[in-house]
Amino acid sequence: MMKLQALNYPRFGAALLSLAMLVAADAAPPVRDKGYIEALRAADMRVAAIGHRLAVANAALCVDQQVQPGLLLHALSQYAPAYRSAIRSGFRFTRDIAVEGVVAGSTGAQAGIAADDQLVAIDGRELPIDLPSSAARPDTARRDAAYGLIAALPRDRAVDVAVERAGQRLNLQMNPEVGCRARFEVTGDDNAGADSAIVQIGAGLLERFDDAALAVIIAHELSHIILRSEARLSAAGARFGLLSEVGKSGRLHRQAEQEADRLSVYLLYNAGYAPLSAGQFWRGAGRRLDAGIFRSRKYADWRTRAVMLDTEAGMIPARAARPFVPAMVALRDAPMR
Repeated sequence: MMKLQALNYPRFGAALLSLAMLVAADAAPPVRDKGYIEALRAADMRVAAIGHRLAVANAALCVDQQVQPGLLLHALSQYAPAYRSAIRSGFRFTRDIAVEGVVAGSTGAQAGIAADDQLVAIDGRELPIDLPSSAARPDTARRDAAYGLIAALPRDRAVDVAVERAGQRLNLQMNPEVGCRARFEVTGDDNAGADSAIVQIGAGLLERFDDAALAVIIAHELSHIILRSEARLSAAGARFGLLSEVGKSGRLHRQAEQEADRLSVYLLYNAGYAPLSAGQFWRGAGRRLDAGIFRSRKYADWRTRAVMLDTEAGMIPARAARPFVPAMVALRDAPMR
């Protein structure tokens, strides 16, 4: 598990490799190119869709739950000033907070919410309308506040969501669907990580892996949230950063990573993925990460991980009902030693 980076945009310092849009560190990305905008949206939606599937299917394993409507939000104020004009045009911002995309089949999609809808109100709470000035520093506060409203929505009734589309206000009704309390985001690097509520997946991983492989990575990070890894590591006195791999801290982090690996198998099964896909990932495409983002003293080598994951998958009874809740979820309340 890696500590999350600050999400002060732009995310455009990294290339969208699938379109061969390699952007030099001192060059402006082609944000005025509609293809670039849609590639960015598609990348964000890949992670959002996989994360939504895992979070909803595994609600029974999570102490902290929330409504998961499948809405991917962004705010014009989160983007760097130099790119705001192009971003405003490309994503059709008329208010500060808008819907970047909607997961197919989600309750947000069923309610009729669509990409590029401008968010007006959620359950009667009005959202900011004013757009940021061209000089305002990038800030995710407004977007995060909107996500906070969603996280606080009641889970036992439909709620009203007002959007603006083509200059017209639409009042829609959205039914609740409960999932783990988690968000899923794409960053402009080649790492994966999670804290207590957010899973981040680097854009470089989207280029290198298909959705089945990404599901293995995302399930591992979501497992950290479910198992409260960050809080338990901190309570046990583990260090983070450069000193996280040595001594007691290294042992505790290795324990946390093994726990997340093991639980990820059940998350995959509950979401309809093959539980053996985790071990297959490390024997196949995942091997290239062995000396990369995952391979450090906190992680076992790919062979050890693959065997452990296969063993854990064998613990799921044949044709077990979903969701299958393994006994190991109780670790979230157990101190690490």
